[in-house]
Amino acid sequence: PKTMSEEPMIGSFLFKKPVQGSEPVIVDEPAASDVPDPAGTGPRLPEIPSANYRNNTIFIHVPKAAGSTISLSLFGYRVSHRSIDSFWSADPGFTERCFKFSFVRHPYFRFASAYRFLSAGGMSSRDAALVQRYRNEFSSMRALAEACETYEFLHQIVHLQPQWTFLSLPQSPAYRIYMD
Repeated sequence: PKTMSEEPMIGSFLFKKPVQGSEPVIVDEPAASDVPDPAGTGPRLPEIPSANYRNNTIFIHVPKAAGSTISLSLFGYRVSHRSIDSFWSADPGFTERCFKFSFVRHPYFRFASAYRFLSAGGMSSRDAALVQRYRNEFSSMRALAEACETYEFLHQIVHLQPQWTFLSLPQSPAYRIYMD
């Protein structure tokens, strides 16, 4: 595989040089499951970050589709894995009028990347706990693919959820992508 230094066009587009020698501050946006729900009914989605309003944009970070790299380059922090529906629920008017964009990846390469990423422990203790809990399913890529044939398993792990689920509104016709 090529490194970023071997791909100058991609590297120069995605990675901006620090201004006056300073490094960008990386601030992770809270994931929906990290935001406490005062009513105790389940995870509550965070409000739309002010940066989205300032830029009049919504970037949907589809897991394992270059979202961390893109969001760090464009915004200086990682955005969480949120669906367009969560933005719509928080502010339908803003979601309707702003510029919405995302990146997707070939499903096979995304699946292989998710398998390697999660098998190596993922990025959080939650990822590592899921791999431990589903040790047999992560014993091989084939075993994981077979486990993903069940809806219940597939939708428990955000990195394996179909890409269209991040980009569609449930109330719209099936598989209708709601991006600009």
